Amino acid sequence: MSYEFQDTIYAPATPVARSGVSIIRISGKNALKIAAYFNCSKKISKNKAILHRFISKSGVIIDEGLCLFFQGPNSFTGEDVIELQLHGSIAVIKKMMDEIGKIEGFRIAEPGEFAKRAFLNDKLNLSQAEGLSALIDAETEMQRVVALQKSMQNNLFLHFQEWRHKIIAILSVIEAFIDFPAEELPLNELKIIEEKVLNLVINIDEQIEANRVSDVIKRGIKVAILGSANAGKSSLLNILAKRDAAIVSPKAGTTRDSIEIPIDISGFLFRIIDTAGLRDTADEIEIEGINRSIKALKEADLCFLLVDATLNISDESLTDRIRELGKDFVLIYNKMDLMPSNHIINDDCLNKIHSPLSTLMISCSNADQTYADITDFLKNYALDNYHIGTDSILISHKDLLYLSQLSSSLSLFLHSLEESIEVRCQYIRMALNILGAIMGKVDVEEILDSVFGSFCIGK
Repeated sequence: MSYEFQDTIYAPATPVARSGVSIIRISGKNALKIAAYFNCSKKISKNKAILHRFISKSGVIIDEGLCLFFQGPNSFTGEDVIELQLHGSIAVIKKMMDEIGKIEGFRIAEPGEFAKRAFLNDKLNLSQAEGLSALIDAETEMQRVVALQKSMQNNLFLHFQEWRHKIIAILSVIEAFIDFPAEELPLNELKIIEEKVLNLVINIDEQIEANRVSDVIKRGIKVAILGSANAGKSSLLNILAKRDAAIVSPKAGTTRDSIEIPIDISGFLFRIIDTAGLRDTADEIEIEGINRSIKALKEADLCFLLVDATLNISDESLTDRIRELGKDFVLIYNKMDLMPSNHIINDDCLNKIHSPLSTLMISCSNADQTYADITDFLKNYALDNYHIGTDSILISHKDLLYLSQLSSSLSLFLHSLEESIEVRCQYIRMALNILGAIMGKVDVEEILDSVFGSFCIGK
């Protein structure tokens, strides 16, 4: 289905800043009016660029540049689209925008309106639109890879349709026996059905996990540095940031708030969080800092438990907090340069908490080696835990909620062994209805503005 909008929209498709080239995009049924306005109608041809001198109605030369025409429906939006490629001058863009605004029926586009029109004209689906937004925002290689995979996939419907066919086949077998109560569903037939449902749940859960991983890659893997006061947490943060992001002092309790810095390691975005040292204190500001540290730890994907190797590390309050959080963590012994070469590390804290993913020995006084050791671990951690297969389907957040409900409904069928087949059948019907909601059209006006509103103006 395609929409015919009455107004024609225009906006810069590149940042309004000093650059080599700037692009202004126009889309709508009257997009070609701009060619007539600037007297290049006779030269313009679809899918070809023409060089033209753009002159205002008052006779002032604005710029000389390229004009490209993409005839609908074979364009990004599905409408007639004109792109003007001009010199990257702020003054040129402002003057051209002012001149285009004088054309009747033209208005400046709202954020994401070009992509929204593309969606409404079936040029891309909602998941592809979200992927396109993520691609524009991508800062690291893995963010680019995931966003591109999401924006270019076109087999979502086939995946959902395959699941639907399997659920319908399962439902038809069960309902056939319900319709003929004189015959009971054979045990071997029931086992076959349960195996099919289990395989569906496994497949759906794999896709849910792939989407969870893609979300983590998009926002960044959060790593919270935890430890007692003066263990060297801020020093470690500064080494990873390669700048003095946090104040370092021999006085305990210097860090009063959580400090977060983004770093790119082998294409993965990590958000490293320095937290206030966990200790008993009467200082109200420090207490608030510790509370914020606990909040940061709860939201973290991974914890660095930093320990001063020169001190007794048997800290009950610290190990209790780790146990309560149940987080994956890395035990890092700092200040190893101050220890004798034959010194044996006290392992008391290891006996009180679950085993760490790894144990590292560092000395923040040796910044280069510490940076290499920590980033090497994080690279391998990301590769092991945040991999997305090429067969993964990356869907919108709205559909992901439906997918979780779909998995839950099918799981209820598997876990309701004591219920009658009539009752268990309801869970399969529920799953089919949920899948129908996923495959059906979304409420456009209710959610599209929130999806496309995050785009830049010219997209």
